[in-house]
Amino acid sequence: ELDIDLAIPSLKHLELIVAAGKAVGKKPRVHIEVDTGMTRGGFLGEWSEFLIAVKGADIEVIGFWSHFARADEPDEIANQNQMQEFESKLAELIATGITPKYIHLANSAAALTNPSSHKNIIRLGIAMYGLSPDVITLGSSQKLELEPAMTLKAEIHLVKRVPAGSPVGYGGTEKTSSDTKLAIITMGYADGIPRNTSNAAGVFAAGRTAQIIGRVSMDQFVVDLGADSNAVAGEIVEVFGALGYSIDDWAAASGTINYEIVTRIASRVPRIYA
Repeated sequence: ELDIDLAIPSLKHLELIVAAGKAVGKKPRVHIEVDTGMTRGGFLGEWSEFLIAVKGADIEVIGFWSHFARADEPDEIANQNQMQEFESKLAELIATGITPKYIHLANSAAALTNPSSHKNIIRLGIAMYGLSPDVITLGSSQKLELEPAMTLKAEIHLVKRVPAGSPVGYGGTEKTSSDTKLAIITMGYADGIPRNTSNAAGVFAAGRTAQIIGRVSMDQFVVDLGADSNAVAGEIVEVFGALGYSIDDWAAASGTINYEIVTRIASRVPRIYA
């Protein structure tokens, strides 16, 4: 009904999409997904049957695609194997008389490192955030000439002085090492802040970084501002962005990847597009 192209990864999906098209009186526009080595979505064992079924199906095949499993490892032989399998299946489809308009295989990593995989369109993911698909194997955003596009900010709810040796947060997992000021930040794991984040991340407040101390709570976390900080309640601080901690810093501090950090931010966090 909304003129959205659909992907077909199985005979069952073909059956359902054809039925849906008949129900609304429209011919579905579809992209055929083939499994070339990811072993996730896409045709694999049903491919030969599909080549027979698709010729009589009431659909418009406009796309053909697959997905790399290891494109962020450019020298991995699996990438070449997937491309060969992709080309083989495409040739088999064309031999049936179906020539898709859009051929796509490259994700962000392949778009940046493997020109032969580009075909006639590419599917950018993490690179649209200005982030590296893998900081270990491909290098940082800066090395790839990407500019991070997302900043996360939150408000300081409270600033308080506390003495040295004060346990902080649930379980008292960390204590203040000296007399200091702590800030309670109005964001927690319900907002997408990883609960297991270590003190390798934090916020940028009053002109400098302030590390997390203690466990992240549901709606708040605590940072150590330092005894001489000028930060005050009500101030807006940067959780990640260009000034202090990066998205990659947060990923490393919580044992995950930058993809998860940017996609886990909850819907209750307001979005501002500029």
